[in-house]
Amino acid sequence: MTVQIIIFIISILAYSYCKDVGSRKDVLSQRKRYITIIMVMFALQSCLRNVAIGPDTYRYFERFEIARLESWNVLLQNMEDYIYLGIGKDPGFDILEKAFATVIPNYRLFLIAVAVFFFYSLGKFFYRFAFSNEAVLISVPLYQCIYYNFFSITGIRQTIATGILFFAVPLALERKAMKFLLCVLLAATQHMTALLFLLLYPLVYVRNIKISFIIYFILFIPMFTIVPLITEYMVNGSVYLNKYSMFVEQSEGAGAYALTAYMILANVCVFSVIKRLMNFSNSYYLLINAFALGLLLTPLTMIDQSNVRVMQYFSVFGLIVFPTSLLLITNKQTNGRISDVSFVIYFIIAAYTLSKGMDYAFFWQDVPLGNNYEEGGRLVNDFTLNIL
Repeated sequence: MTVQIIIFIISILAYSYCKDVGSRKDVLSQRKRYITIIMVMFALQSCLRNVAIGPDTYRYFERFEIARLESWNVLLQNMEDYIYLGIGKDPGFDILEKAFATVIPNYRLFLIAVAVFFFYSLGKFFYRFAFSNEAVLISVPLYQCIYYNFFSITGIRQTIATGILFFAVPLALERKAMKFLLCVLLAATQHMTALLFLLLYPLVYVRNIKISFIIYFILFIPMFTIVPLITEYMVNGSVYLNKYSMFVEQSEGAGAYALTAYMILANVCVFSVIKRLMNFSNSYYLLINAFALGLLLTPLTMIDQSNVRVMQYFSVFGLIVFPTSLLLITNKQTNGRISDVSFVIYFIIAAYTLSKGMDYAFFWQDVPLGNNYEEGGRLVNDFTLNIL
């Protein structure tokens, strides 16, 4: 919690320093500076975490060590078996780890590299599409509330895949189909679910946003029945996708209700200001479409909460369009000062985030491993694990 409080304080102080005033060149320079500050904080928060923080950071450490010591012949054979026989799971990640470990055989530096890559790509995404520093400011607690638990402290394979996919968005807008496909396939080598991002490209041709939004809303309730049937067919019908059968198996306690409420509320806000959103950039139509598609996939979380990992490929567009929509609804001109409404919105999201609590510790601190490990309860840090 302390780390998040520091991030919230710095984001507000940095905003007062990086004001959206002056010429267009000055505004863009300030936006780049502000986004850089935010992304550096997020990256440090992620890469300096203890290996016991997050449900699978330590598991990835074990996997990194296996890949580091494994021979190239075995890893390449695993890739061949996966391609031709469907044996294994995302062997491209093992090859990435091996390539990194061959040059830098250190897991902590691997975590740093992953964080730098992901938040660089997210920062580029923000710089291209965020229309003001005030919108970026609101996205700070929004990220910490919804995406911190995944992108920052777990799911390394899918975090890398998502970072790659951010670079695919401009390719879709420019209708460079082949380059877009290659980018998605590259992401899929890290996590097969990245193939779902192929759905983004057809949305390039959907320009009547209001009609598509109405269709999305109409289909939302029926999708609670349709989505499980579609995903079950996809998984059971493919030797490659059946490794992800957990996404279609009902689990006890399934249902991300707060996230579902957020997706509904955020999409309603976006829908209410669609025309004004489009005035900022012609490219917003794709971001809006993608975010609404995320709403359609939200019913997956009622099967298993881990399905957030599937719909996040599209819900993440809300980091751009939702804060922008809120600012348009309030319709405030503050000349670089935080509006009262924006501050209230920021405070509400930040307070809710802090109320959820957050387990965090740095790599040098002693932290017990979770009960999901055989060595659950064992105190670990980078020094006891000989990472440093």
